[in-house]
Amino acid sequence: MADTTKVTMRPEIKHYINGDECGVGWTKFAENPGAETEDTQYINMSASSSETVSYKPSYDIAADLMYAEPSIKTVVDIAKGRKIGDEAVVELITHDTVANKAWKESVAVAISSFDGEKKMSLTGTLSVRGDSIEGTYDASAKTFTPRDG
Repeated sequence: MADTTKVTMRPEIKHYINGDECGVGWTKFAENPGAETEDTQYINMSASSSETVSYKPSYDIAADLMYAEPSIKTVVDIAKGRKIGDEAVVELITHDTVANKAWKESVAVAISSFDGEKKMSLTGTLSVRGDSIEGTYDASAKTFTPRDG
């Protein structure tokens, strides 16, 4: 029987950019589902009701400027190269190792800042393009398998 009181720990949620793990050097990878709601109030109601009508997901990211880490180098190259459109898009896999589920998303990289008084770091946003695909991920083979159905 599964322990329903176990809280998932941060190291159990892994992220991969173009197959490269976002681990060493990454200091923030905060998922924002971005639920958007719409309110409706009918003439016979004294209060409105809200429904979730869409999502605008994104990830707030931060990392130390470590060129030797491939996932960090990928986003730095996009920002420093001032790449736009499809050239600024990467594949993001989020792998929940506890639930053994993964989601593949196409994300637009938008680095907003390179900063530091001593150690340099970057901050920015990964904006999800379209719907995510649910499946499983084999990190050793770097293989994502979509869920059937």
